[in-house]
Amino acid sequence: MAIGGLNLAAYPIVYGILGGDAHNGHRHVERAQTGEIVSTYFIRGHHLRSLAGREREVSRTVWVLSYAHSISLLLTSGAMVLAMLSFASPHILATMRGPRVRGQIFVGGLAVVVAVLSVGVAAFMIWDMTVQLMATPK
Repeated sequence: MAIGGLNLAAYPIVYGILGGDAHNGHRHVERAQTGEIVSTYFIRGHHLRSLAGREREVSRTVWVLSYAHSISLLLTSGAMVLAMLSFASPHILATMRGPRVRGQIFVGGLAVVVAVLSVGVAAFMIWDMTVQLMATPK
């Protein structure tokens, strides 16, 4: 929980300092006149500096780390929700004894939903990052 909380607290600070994140940005790939492939990395912030948001060019390292931080935020937030659910489960199990949904089913179902959403969205973001990193000039 502490690691997830620190990661969650660090995200808006880093987002504010950089002016956005890589997930909202993009990688521009072109072929120079010499035939060399040139990549330019941009981060973008939604409504941070203007209504349309602004792009800012950054190094590849900053872009990759920003994207990785966005991905880690999903996983650590999901882990925090699962930890809170495990802390609350004795109370939930004790109070949900109705005929419709029993506490065990509710806790188990919610845990599955949180885990699938966290891992699924993180997997999509990893796929998107990989596609952008492997893009070739058009």
